[in-house]
Amino acid sequence: MFSNNKHKAITFSFDDGVTQDRRLVKLLDKYNLKCTFNLNSLSLGKEGEVKWQKWIVPHNKVEIDEVKTLYANHEVAVHTSNHPDLTKLSKEKIIKEVEDDRKFLETLVGYKVIGMAYPFGTVNNLVVNTIKKIHLFYIQETFYRHIILIYKVTY
Repeated sequence: MFSNNKHKAITFSFDDGVTQDRRLVKLLDKYNLKCTFNLNSLSLGKEGEVKWQKWIVPHNKVEIDEVKTLYANHEVAVHTSNHPDLTKLSKEKIIKEVEDDRKFLETLVGYKVIGMAYPFGTVNNLVVNTIKKIHLFYIQETFYRHIILIYKVTY
């Protein structure tokens, strides 16, 4: 059960900390909607683009010094430092990507970061079993780029 005796909830989450979040946050705040923003700490402040079919879309990241204020009414969660495909990394590199991102984000936002979303939505047994040891409260997992499962990590 949620606050005010509500029994259902809808969640929003957006990845990568792109500059388009500035406009999105204004809309979310206007309607008092909460969201989780999954950030890659080593990409903050960098320019980039995403190519999809025939379109090229700017994928510039927000600046480090605006993270705390921009996302103040929302949650910030781990999305790894460099956005790698975790299924292609060793256990040690998975831990480094997740832990370094979590620790840096905590210094930016000033609270304990408890959630995570897998980069690219890719996951395998090694990734799941390794991340369980990191003690995050939940992990978002995307299937087919449309459905999001959120599950609590059990220890």
